[in-house]
Amino acid sequence: MQDSTLVPRLLLGLTGWPRPAWRDGYFPDDLPPDWELAYYSNEADCLCLRAAQWSGLTDAPFGECLDGLAPYFRFYLELPPDGAQRELPELGGHLGALLVDDFRELPGEARQLKRAAGGYWVDSQGVPRLARWEYAAGQLRGLRERLQQLPGTVEALILEGDDLDPRHLEEVRTLAALLGVA
Repeated sequence: MQDSTLVPRLLLGLTGWPRPAWRDGYFPDDLPPDWELAYYSNEADCLCLRAAQWSGLTDAPFGECLDGLAPYFRFYLELPPDGAQRELPELGGHLGALLVDDFRELPGEARQLKRAAGGYWVDSQGVPRLARWEYAAGQLRGLRERLQQLPGTVEALILEGDDLDPRHLEEVRTLAALLGVA
């Protein structure tokens, strides 16, 4: 469980919400659905949502759970590649950035990060700010090599993989700390 007063150097999280497999193996059976995000945030610092996962969500999709998140918890929302404008969900100040294929004129002041090579997302100056990598649980040797090359400007690492659940973030956090990148 993360101390909500300490901001991690590298935010760690997963892609996807909701994940039905988590309901069967990660979340306690008696956990109400509207508490799942808070439970997830005990092990994760951020969450990445693909366009299909968040489009159509508006009025506080995670309910009162936003109030229980650490102030540094961030959502990274992937915008649809078709350029269609969609209303962003209310995230109570927890929006980290919008993930785009090309920078766009958008209403509001949401930060945009553009897809780049190697699983990186860069800001408008071309500086890597987010890494989103495929990861198979337990493949720490390959992850170690990637983490050793992680630019110091990256603020969040998002892992993707069908077999992942938030418990896997503990081993990633430990490895990143040992390597001095978290």
